[in-house]
Amino acid sequence: MAAIIEGTPSSRRHEHVATLFSRPSAGPGDSSRKTRSSQAVGHVYLAGPPLEFNSTGVRCLTYDDPSQTLAVVKNDECLLYTLLTSKQPDVGGGRMPVETGEPQTVPLNEGEVLAVRPSPSLPLVGVLRSSSFIEFIDRNSGNSFIQGSHKSKQNVPLLGFFWVKSEKVTCCMVTPKGLELYLLSSNHNALTYVKTLSHQVRWYQYTHESRMVLLGTGDRGVIISAYQFTGTEVITLPQFELTPYAAPGAPKPWLESNQVRLLTLYGRVYCCHMDPEGARLSLYRFYKDAVVLQHGVELIGGPVELNSYDNLLLVHHLETGVVLIVDVGQGGRNLSPVASPLPLALHMPPGHNNEGAAIHRLLPNYEVYSAGWQFHSPSIAIDIHNGLLWRMEVFLEGVAATCSAWPQLAGFLQRRRPSLHPLSPPKPLVLGVLASLLQEREPMAVLSTVYDALNAASAAQQRTVAQQSQQATGSAQDNGAVEPEAVTREVLRWLHEEEAVDAAYLTAAVVEYIASVEAAGLPIPPDLFCLVVDCMLEQGQVSQVSSLVEWQPACSSRPLADHLQALAVSGKLPGGWDLAGAVLCRIGEHEQHCRNLLARGKVLQALRHCQKHRVPNLAPKVFLDAAVELNDTQNFTAVYRFCQEHIPEDFENYVAVYSKFLEMDLGKAPQQQAPGDDESAGSE
Repeated sequence: MAAIIEGTPSSRRHEHVATLFSRPSAGPGDSSRKTRSSQAVGHVYLAGPPLEFNSTGVRCLTYDDPSQTLAVVKNDECLLYTLLTSKQPDVGGGRMPVETGEPQTVPLNEGEVLAVRPSPSLPLVGVLRSSSFIEFIDRNSGNSFIQGSHKSKQNVPLLGFFWVKSEKVTCCMVTPKGLELYLLSSNHNALTYVKTLSHQVRWYQYTHESRMVLLGTGDRGVIISAYQFTGTEVITLPQFELTPYAAPGAPKPWLESNQVRLLTLYGRVYCCHMDPEGARLSLYRFYKDAVVLQHGVELIGGPVELNSYDNLLLVHHLETGVVLIVDVGQGGRNLSPVASPLPLALHMPPGHNNEGAAIHRLLPNYEVYSAGWQFHSPSIAIDIHNGLLWRMEVFLEGVAATCSAWPQLAGFLQRRRPSLHPLSPPKPLVLGVLASLLQEREPMAVLSTVYDALNAASAAQQRTVAQQSQQATGSAQDNGAVEPEAVTREVLRWLHEEEAVDAAYLTAAVVEYIASVEAAGLPIPPDLFCLVVDCMLEQGQVSQVSSLVEWQPACSSRPLADHLQALAVSGKLPGGWDLAGAVLCRIGEHEQHCRNLLARGKVLQALRHCQKHRVPNLAPKVFLDAAVELNDTQNFTAVYRFCQEHIPEDFENYVAVYSKFLEMDLGKAPQQQAPGDDESAGSE
């Protein structure tokens, strides 16, 4: 419906002063560690600077959702402000929430103006002149034509109109007799009547995002008829009834348009019924063949307003001045706010220093939710009296600081889109939540629930990316899902290096995380097993390290083998070389295993392993050189004769170089290999 200047009576609202805040300063990498100590004072804020317009002498003000245009009628002209979202961040780390050039001026003839709606795709502006007719003005040529209701001869008044993007319908007019469909002529100078969808209409709601219109029909407007406009047809959706609360013995109340909102959340269309008398918000979801009461939210008494941001339902309680954030993505019939209700905050970027702007004359005592405020989808608030249009955004750090349900918070953050949260990116916050969980030594059952939520979101993201790759869509993922590599590197490994938790608890936490990653079908980061080994060694559990390597095939990887070798070199794990060899053999890295044996002087063992597994990239020269470096005649002779016997066709090139070592005294008596070495070599 048109947004009329008078607004809501002041007796129904209380004035509240907006709280100003700025993004807490933190060093690089600190944001994920300071979730609980955030300095945020609100979780929903007005993102400044706003769009400013002169509210003096305004005859009519309309915000049009399809064209995202603010129409301000003054005197004999209409100023059209087209809203855009800037992609460039400002100096404060956020983004300019409202960007618009100079408003376009459309001259108007004398007369009453009830609403103005520009076409989202055509150079036409519809001006509702009265309850009888609409004037359509071509913005380019200035030409205009007048169109009334199809039943204007029967003195049927117009309730309103809206534009539609469809091949068969261009404009719709709403009357008490139903919904009239019209098609614009090719030269844009007339509307052709198509048909009427007959209903006894009391009010209507239309949103461009859903392409759907709701008609409140019946004597009390509680019977809802819905239609959705596609590119080629008008789809009739099932009728349903909304029942406002009535006290025992009281007459049944009527349903008004300000009690219903049509919102799209996570791609699903909901009819939101605000019932202040019953202190409840009901969300009805539309399906192709049914409309189902999907969710309910308990409210405190008093009037509320709704809009949305990043698939979050924002419930503004006008009397108390607080905002409730509701996330339908968490599932369940009865929904609770994600975090504690907080007052609406105000964020002005430091680089905005226009001293002549109206907002600077109002700060710091700027009043929110005052009379004359209007709310529009998805996240628009208009302060008519002060001439300001705001976009609302959600401050995720404020949500994290006031939410005590860890698993729900982790899932909530992962469903957020980073591009819509410039002041508080969700991924560092997810990692901060997980780090806080571990530092506070939460039970493994809580950790397991959070792990599963993290990995389920990451697996879903990978499936979506794979599907997009097959379809060659090339669109990037924009959500807060955290990959296991980031959890390993930024949380688990960091906690170990900082000794933030004891080794026993961290070992159990890492093992639990490995199980969750594996259950989600994700590849396990190799460093997780390296971390388990480090934690076990800190507890003196050397035998458990051997059991882990021998009985957990999933842990085998080249990084783990390298880590075990490094531990052996440092003396922390005496049997590290053998365990590393077992890992390399299990993953088929036979060449590297042979090179490790040669580096340790086990030439015969390396030679036997090379012969057994037919390693192709190791030439005889590698073994002969290693045998020479041992300064052991017996070892060299054994290697020389083995190569001469098994590689006769290629061995002639080595005879001239190495045969002299057979008769030479290599410096000391032949060394005997340990029996254990012979046995281990033979066993391979």
